[in-house]
Amino acid sequence: MAFANFKPTIWSKHVQDQAKKFSVMEKDCQVKVEGKAKAGAELKIKGVGKPTINDYVKGGGGVGKAEQVTTVSSKLVIDQAKYFHTSIDDIDEAQAGGDLPDLLDEASEGLTDLRDAFITKNCVMYAKHKLVQSITNTKELQTVLDYAIRTIWKTGVKTGIVIYLPPEYYMMMLEYLTEVKTENGSVISKSEVGGYRGTTVKLSNNLEDGTQVNKQHIIVKTKRAVAFAACIDKVEAYRPEDGFEDALKGLNCYGCKVVRPIEVVVIEVDILGLTLPVKSFSAPMNASTSRNSKKGESSVAVQEQQSGITEPVEGE
Repeated sequence: MAFANFKPTIWSKHVQDQAKKFSVMEKDCQVKVEGKAKAGAELKIKGVGKPTINDYVKGGGGVGKAEQVTTVSSKLVIDQAKYFHTSIDDIDEAQAGGDLPDLLDEASEGLTDLRDAFITKNCVMYAKHKLVQSITNTKELQTVLDYAIRTIWKTGVKTGIVIYLPPEYYMMMLEYLTEVKTENGSVISKSEVGGYRGTTVKLSNNLEDGTQVNKQHIIVKTKRAVAFAACIDKVEAYRPEDGFEDALKGLNCYGCKVVRPIEVVVIEVDILGLTLPVKSFSAPMNASTSRNSKKGESSVAVQEQQSGITEPVEGE
């Protein structure tokens, strides 16, 4: 056997760690769950209720009996299973020579795309606030983003809000974004992450409709709005009977649930025929030369599916 030294536990962890590293949306999900993420498992999402705030009067008889705060919990089902299966001439040699990590990194990146796309799908299905909008310039985009941010602010949440933009719209906003720093103080490139009105703005390639390439979504949500759990269930090496090379296969199981729909705003956009102004900065994606949008164009007409709103307003 050419895989006697293969360490499945180590490489399973490697794939899982790399998948988290490559993720865009998964990083901003609630991950406090009880149980192990295995295929078909039902995990308990941890959460606590909000205590009642009362008036205090000095000398008025104290504060009474302590309130029993209700525990808020729900189930997260691990109902997604994806795998990779590839041949390798010699797994031990690939492991020693450094090719195996590169191969598994490619697998991790592919799995990450599917995981983030699944989060998008759940946000689109279960968000409380859903808009359909034609956005052709930066002014219109900012108007819609401001509306979405205000909508979430009205739920009482002012921090931990994240905006996910398709490449076309991220490019529109790039020069308006502020720098974001990591925990150790280093600045993240604005071609990856930026700040806007106290929120974090991220570029994502996994916001498609799933049925029509030109249909994309802009998602604005809080970091606690969506629960997600995943694991690399297995990474196995073996020698196929009908060949002379080794083979490697891995199974990834995961699940997602929108636990706070009121803290999710989804804007459906159509990028067909969308043109972008030529900017003086470089961006991480290829952008074709396009005509500039006219300044002072009319404000956005937002169509909200549930309430029939025809222009951006605060709340529903």
